[in-house]
Amino acid sequence: MKTSVCITLSTGGLLATSALAWALRWQQPPGQISSDEASLVYNSSRPAVAEGFSKIHAVWTSARDCSGDIPGSGEIYYRRWNGSSWDAEKHFTGLDCYPSAYASIGLDSEGYLHIAWQDGREGALEIYYENCNASNCQPDSTHETMLTTSTGTADLVSLAVDTADNVHIVWRDSRPGVEEVFWKYWNGSSWSTDSLLSPDDDAVSEYPSIAADKLGNVHCVWQDWRSGFDEVYYRKWTPSGGWQTETSLTPPDSLESGNPSVAADSLVHVVWGDESDGQVHYRRWNSGWEDEVVISDGAARATNPAIAAASGRVHVTWWDIIQQSTSQIFYTQFSGSSWHAVDTLTGADIYSDMPSVAVAGNVTHVLYEVDMDGNTTGIFHLRGSRFVPADSLESRGAGDREASAGLGPAVGVDWSINAGRDQITIACRAQHLTRASQFARVFDVEGRLVASRRIEPTMRSAEMTFRNRLAAGVYFVVVGDDKATIMKRAVIVR
Repeated sequence: MKTSVCITLSTGGLLATSALAWALRWQQPPGQISSDEASLVYNSSRPAVAEGFSKIHAVWTSARDCSGDIPGSGEIYYRRWNGSSWDAEKHFTGLDCYPSAYASIGLDSEGYLHIAWQDGREGALEIYYENCNASNCQPDSTHETMLTTSTGTADLVSLAVDTADNVHIVWRDSRPGVEEVFWKYWNGSSWSTDSLLSPDDDAVSEYPSIAADKLGNVHCVWQDWRSGFDEVYYRKWTPSGGWQTETSLTPPDSLESGNPSVAADSLVHVVWGDESDGQVHYRRWNSGWEDEVVISDGAARATNPAIAAASGRVHVTWWDIIQQSTSQIFYTQFSGSSWHAVDTLTGADIYSDMPSVAVAGNVTHVLYEVDMDGNTTGIFHLRGSRFVPADSLESRGAGDREASAGLGPAVGVDWSINAGRDQITIACRAQHLTRASQFARVFDVEGRLVASRRIEPTMRSAEMTFRNRLAAGVYFVVVGDDKATIMKRAVIVR
């Protein structure tokens, strides 16, 4: 079946088309989102960040309201990015100042925040949980739930919410006598019992990371020492079958592979730090596990990568340990066919580490710690907006055909232009536009969405008309789905 897509621009100008290559322009200087009375170095933990309803939600640990009488004291704090600025900071846990740290955050389809963290109020560390409405989150410590009663220590928690709004958590637990990975989930009415996810052996399993995909499945990775060296393992959970058999993602060699992180959309994406070359490695599941690739390029040791997947792109950030007193934050993205050049986000004159990443619309958000004076650390925020580098803006003419890797060469797009006095119609005829989540969108050169229309499989055409004349400049017409897009440049000349 062939589908005709028409995008009408009220421009009064002329138009040319070309292939499009995105990059990110990072806002500088970074903004500090934690209070000026920053968290103590020994009590800092990686800030966690999640996207929901086009907003960014962040949690982190701070000891600013604690006197320091309890070693490792600290509480969980929360802020929301509303699209232009951060809302007021909120204290999420009770002010007992027992160690509360390593928070993880997710959102469900109803707009509720779900947060889990490790807490030492009972003496040993246990896992706690709370939720609130993201539109006006009012944390209430009386609604906190203690999820574990471990005979050992329960910590290093990771949380994900699946498409049915079930909340899944994984964590490290020493109750078997050696650290292993456990899992439990909320099914809408109650929490399941704790389940052992890693093998019950004498080898340490730790640093779990969990993510949910768009099909209702859940994916978990962790670091495992069963071979005598740390390696990365993976398991998949399905609503109908539960947890499947584990898979080793790294070879059982004498080189350490650890601190993995997982993200999922229609595919599964895993990153980790690997001591074989001191770099960040990546593997993708796409009807099977593809070969691992190196995505960092530093001369120092890259570690603790964080990953997010959105709109067919994969975003990864990590920190490189340059020397004992210096580390830097780096970032790269996968556009569907190749990895972009690595961006350096922080300078070599400071110690910055523990980054986290999330994407809202066309803006990528990275949060990280900064050692501010040798005694305190603050949580900082950088955002990168899409733009098009000058060297990618060569005009290729209106007759170009361009198909991205995810859609395949069978999907050819022929552009035609019908210029009138007050409008220009860009028409494309494409084959096999039959998936349910097709769209047509127009962006300006800063990556801001200026028009959008969903294309249903049964539609013969779709139209977008701007009420006002567009300013002269560069615009981009994007047709595609959540796996891949076809993009053309539109230059409006007055």
